[in-house]
Amino acid sequence: MLLNVIDAWSSYSTGHSSEDSDQADSYRLYFPQLRMRTIRNSLDTAKAHAGESAWDYLPQYIHATPIRIGKPELYPVVQFVVRKFDDRLDLSVRVATYYVGKDSPSSASLVMADGWRFEMPDVGIGAGDGFHHFPHVQRTTSWDAGKVVPSLGFHAPKIFDSINYPALDHSATNESRPAFPLPSRTPAGVVVCAMASLYGANATNRILLNYEGKPVSFRKELESIITIAQ
Repeated sequence: MLLNVIDAWSSYSTGHSSEDSDQADSYRLYFPQLRMRTIRNSLDTAKAHAGESAWDYLPQYIHATPIRIGKPELYPVVQFVVRKFDDRLDLSVRVATYYVGKDSPSSASLVMADGWRFEMPDVGIGAGDGFHHFPHVQRTTSWDAGKVVPSLGFHAPKIFDSINYPALDHSATNESRPAFPLPSRTPAGVVVCAMASLYGANATNRILLNYEGKPVSFRKELESIITIAQ
């Protein structure tokens, strides 16, 4: 089920960039495109692992269909992160939306990105204070977990605590809160939520047309997500 949803998203495309945003689209060439074999192997390895496994940050990405409604145009890059946690498959969908912007009216155009991660609930031992005990989406400023300096085009302000002690500098974006609840129950549903947040209900339905023979349980979950997205 999860592989079917990812494959449908990966294979969906509606064209190329406009002239104004070609710089942002070209930047995505830094990211190797996802091969289904890669995520299939990662999922199989996680499922077969005895006990909990470490996060597997897949080194390949979906160059998702651009968003041309509103300004700036957005060029999403999607990464999947997989592990086995509390005897179940755990998934994080990391989405960066690249665009062309400026730091000031007089500065040169730059490729920038805002980041979000869509995740399953934190449950079981080591889940902390229970704040994320539901599927959720929250901000992120880096492809690298725990890295406070924005990376590969991420555009996030920093707080400079000390000129003499740069180790105290940190991102001005709180990556833990707020965490917005998602109407999903499964890893496949989390992926659908990420798609719906970018494209809305109708386009998400079109993307999933290539996924034939959807199980009844997933169709019900999809219906609840799309109903909210409409």
